[in-house]
Amino acid sequence: MKVEALRDWLALSLWDELGPSNLSRIRLSIPEPWRILDDTALMDVIFNGRTRPIDPPRDDLRRKADWLISLSDKGLFRILTIFDPVFPRLLKEISVPPAVLYTIGNQDLMKQHCLAVVGTRHPTPYGRKVTRYFSENLAANGMVIVSGMAIGIDAIAHTSALDGNGKTIAVLGCGVDNPYPKSNAALRKRIEQSGCIVSEFPWGTPPNPGQFPRRNRIIAGLSRGVLIVESSEKSGALITVRYAIEENRDVFAVPGPIDSPGTRGPVRVLQRSGYPVLEPDDILAHYSGQVKIPFPQPVFSEDDFDIEPEMRPIWDLLDATPVSIDDLIGALRWEAADIQTALLKMELLGLIHQLPGQRFVRATAPSNQSE
Repeated sequence: MKVEALRDWLALSLWDELGPSNLSRIRLSIPEPWRILDDTALMDVIFNGRTRPIDPPRDDLRRKADWLISLSDKGLFRILTIFDPVFPRLLKEISVPPAVLYTIGNQDLMKQHCLAVVGTRHPTPYGRKVTRYFSENLAANGMVIVSGMAIGIDAIAHTSALDGNGKTIAVLGCGVDNPYPKSNAALRKRIEQSGCIVSEFPWGTPPNPGQFPRRNRIIAGLSRGVLIVESSEKSGALITVRYAIEENRDVFAVPGPIDSPGTRGPVRVLQRSGYPVLEPDDILAHYSGQVKIPFPQPVFSEDDFDIEPEMRPIWDLLDATPVSIDDLIGALRWEAADIQTALLKMELLGLIHQLPGQRFVRATAPSNQSE
């Protein structure tokens, strides 16, 4: 994405009057959608029959976008737009995906097998024990644990994933510069070093209650499934579960004592469409039956190996979820023979694996490279 296009798309994402739904509509309606910033006639077409925002404060939005790009250039965070080939495919497929993500840490984790773990901010000793048990074991087996960095179940899930020598992603309801909540400061440093911090809110955005449902949709969108441990019937964790159900993600729930308020949320989930689980192997076995490769298979990132330029477009489109050769042809618009040649070379190098049906995934490690 050229610098001018990045700036204008970033500027559009900063225009509060649009919001994620309108940005998604614009992106899907016209080529080079960032042009709408200067094209009021095009905006009339996009909002045909709908309430149209007043003209944007273009200069202010571009100045702020330039400021964010300059901060990114200094290495404070990375900017990932939905047009970037490394944007996580699962998240891109939700009904209202974020237009832009701001990240700190290893953003390649978002393309691996992710599972969200959510629950109450005030867990019982039972809830703490169960969260540690599931998060540590699932992470040790290669799943990336996703949660919202809140106190309670979220913080326990992140910590346990790291304690299990695994990986975790924290999705924030504020800018990635904000230390909220301050009680998780030490945990945040660990995640920055060994995981990933993610937000769709720009640098400098303070936490606001209205922003947390937007955070929850990203938690669900990044994940193949959501595990709910303890929550009341009005917990924010159930918002994440609702998004997961709407986006056809799996939902797992841990049973608890029937006289505990924290059991009510998981039971309501089970009554709707959730899977009851008693141990981490229940979740691992669920995905082992769906994915025709030994599960889990964590992929390695570009930091592990220098990808040659001619392989880069294909590499960026692959992750731990199988991609067919037809999907690659459609996305890249290359000749089939060129894609097949590149895939064969990548397979011989140990970068990727071919599955039945000419589907491909990233390998777990660059297996055929010399020391």
